[in-house]
Amino acid sequence: MEALTNLATQGSTRVWTKAYDGEGAVLVLKKEYEFLSLAHKALTIESIENSTPAQFGYIAPYRFFIPPRVLAPSATVPDQCLYLPPSLLAGQVISGNKEIEKFAQPNVAYYVALKAVFRTSETSEPETREAWEEIKLIPYTEKLPPVETDDFPAEFVHSMTHNFRVSMFSSTMDTMTISLGEPSVIQLGEALCTTDLEFSIDVEATASERSTKRTDRLARCLEIVSFEIEVMLRAKTFYSTVPFPRIPGQTMLTLKGNLGLNDQILKLDTVKVKPARWSYLLKNDAPAHVASNENSFVNSDGFGRLSLENSSTTSATSSTIPPGKWNTTVRLPISVPSSLLPTFCSAIVARQYSLLLRVNASSVNIKSFVLEVPVQIIYPLPDDTDGPETEAFDGTSSSITPKKL
Repeated sequence: MEALTNLATQGSTRVWTKAYDGEGAVLVLKKEYEFLSLAHKALTIESIENSTPAQFGYIAPYRFFIPPRVLAPSATVPDQCLYLPPSLLAGQVISGNKEIEKFAQPNVAYYVALKAVFRTSETSEPETREAWEEIKLIPYTEKLPPVETDDFPAEFVHSMTHNFRVSMFSSTMDTMTISLGEPSVIQLGEALCTTDLEFSIDVEATASERSTKRTDRLARCLEIVSFEIEVMLRAKTFYSTVPFPRIPGQTMLTLKGNLGLNDQILKLDTVKVKPARWSYLLKNDAPAHVASNENSFVNSDGFGRLSLENSSTTSATSSTIPPGKWNTTVRLPISVPSSLLPTFCSAIVARQYSLLLRVNASSVNIKSFVLEVPVQIIYPLPDDTDGPETEAFDGTSSSITPKKL
């Protein structure tokens, strides 16, 4: 008996979206995009005989490698979206014409497909059998530059300012600003998948009320103020029936478009923090006797620094505090589940993450601060490999099974 086998590793994305025509009718748009197709040859073909002589089978061991990027990219897809996506099934599933065809929001699947042609004897006619098996893959990913948030208008809030009173009886309004930048990359595959958030909190007194007495009162208020911070992780999965012209964003969503969004929020933690120290930052145009204080210095942001304990010394020489602001920095470590998929962008599916934070200040009458900043989550090559030069780690892993989020 002889047999010939054709083996192939395939990767495809199947998505469907809803669109609305000019008369309000709902249209269902489907798209299948094959981003990977690699042919393999079986290394050996071994016959296996079962207990029944009339039945027989074969074992055909083979080995395959999957590249980290699309080998034949579309001319319309940006370079940042040419990486292989991880296995992913989300949203409502719609069946296609074949068992293997499942359209979702989205469905990214990898398969090993087999086509075997064999004869049971030298005189028998050739017979054909086909089979396929889905495999779960999470490609290794690389660290990318920080997100250019100007390219995603109205999606992120790095800074927020509110007016407040030091007490409910105060008639004077001061301002508090909380700012947050993009945190460092979170790496999956480690025991703890963590990063640090660093907040900058600025408080400015009203210009007309920047007297020694007023500023001292504000300083005493800041000594007792604390913050409750609720941290959430937002996972945005974009899917489209046409290739992305650029990295997708929420502004690209329209009722008549081909782009869809799966938006999920995962609560991480709620913590209370109390700043250890506040400093008074002086503007460059501060009076000379203040700017030359031995405990002051000029920062790159145009402010000099005067410590809280030195404010009484300064106030003794002037009834009006020089222009400036109180400032403190809060560093907050956070952890995310290790079962997350990494950040990625492929031709018609992309996953992006951001951190949502709700900050409430105690001891002052002020509104909540709501910030949102992007964060990268990557699945890097293990440290004990030599990268692309090591065949066993040619850009892709199949050692873990991705979760839904």
